[in-house]
Amino acid sequence: MDQKNNFFELKELSEILTKPEEEKIILCDRLTSVQVLSMCFDKTAEHIVQKSNMQIESELKLSSYTTNSPEMFIKFPLSVIMGVDKPSAETEAEKLGLTVFLTEPAEKEDVLEQLDTFIAKYCKRQSVIADIRLAADELISNSLFNAPYVNKDNSNSNVERDYSKISIDPLKKPHVYAGYDQNRVIIGCTDFYGRLNINKLIERIKLCYVNNPGDMINYEAGGAGIGSYMIFDSCMSYYVAVDPGVATTLCCAFPVNMSAKERNEVPKNVHIILNEAKV
Repeated sequence: MDQKNNFFELKELSEILTKPEEEKIILCDRLTSVQVLSMCFDKTAEHIVQKSNMQIESELKLSSYTTNSPEMFIKFPLSVIMGVDKPSAETEAEKLGLTVFLTEPAEKEDVLEQLDTFIAKYCKRQSVIADIRLAADELISNSLFNAPYVNKDNSNSNVERDYSKISIDPLKKPHVYAGYDQNRVIIGCTDFYGRLNINKLIERIKLCYVNNPGDMINYEAGGAGIGSYMIFDSCMSYYVAVDPGVATTLCCAFPVNMSAKERNEVPKNVHIILNEAKV
């Protein structure tokens, strides 16, 4: 993944007014979650890398690489996140510490147990383990209850979160996976529908920061509207990729050696990856 790191370095927020419109990679520091989400929502940026976060160089390389080859993230997410020079099926297999394709909705609980076992190899902090499990639970639930049923603009409600009311298309089994790299655990889930509206997702998360998250809960069919917020808020790096009509991939990176207080102080990296050729 030998890519030249072309990015706009933002030292003060006001400098965003001087950013070239075509430059979508921003290197900055100490931007709040709302500021980061706002830049993504108005399409000022697609990749935001913060200096106080981890793995700055690999995050910038990922940004450049996926700008030119977005489809590779869908195919080999862990390889791309971990900075493999030439991502392939072979390198992805090497990086996968856990990989499961769900065939039945009720298998989710077993997958979460497998994930707990995997995380325990690298992390002893219960707060980290709890946050990773919560994020994984939501990622899997989204692939089961949202991805197969939402329309293109994501304006319709998903189905009630009841295993007995859904089934998994054997040709579109959700893929859940995890890996470990340089003091971080990376988890992800890919659905094979590619219907996620990224702008709607970013807007939903941002609203939870601006408002009281409890006020955003949807008690109707479709479950809690704050699930995406909880995933974003708990991780240090957030990756969302869509190949329209083909697949959606959501991944999160968590530092395994930080306390909850330390993790809350890490400004977030965000990567928005869209296969524009399909739009």
